Amino acid sequence: MSQAAALSAASAYRSGEIILDRYRGRAGIPEPLQAVEHFARIHTGVLSVCGVSVESSRLDGDVTEAIVRCGDVRLQVVVEPSVFQAPCGTACAETITTYRLISLDRLSPVRYVTPVLT
Repeated sequence: MSQAAALSAASAYRSGEIILDRYRGRAGIPEPLQAVEHFARIHTGVLSVCGVSVESSRLDGDVTEAIVRCGDVRLQVVVEPSVFQAPCGTACAETITTYRLISLDRLSPVRYVTPVLT
């Protein structure tokens, strides 16, 4: 990353936003959920640091399914691991695990209704 790109990323973060091209996920949550959040941000364009949250998730073999809230939009996002071969090929014997989007579906927003007492 160039110095200008680093300064731009730091400035955006200080103002409460991320730069999606440089976003690697939120530390402290598992990698598949970082990928889920990334795909949700790409789909919705939400760049606010606190604008996206994983409400629930489940693992089925290698497939991770999650419900994600982006503002008042809820999404069901499904990802699976995918191997990315390092640019140096077999010379560096390193493979990088990345995640492939299987599906992303918009769910109806949650609406809380208070019952009317009679």
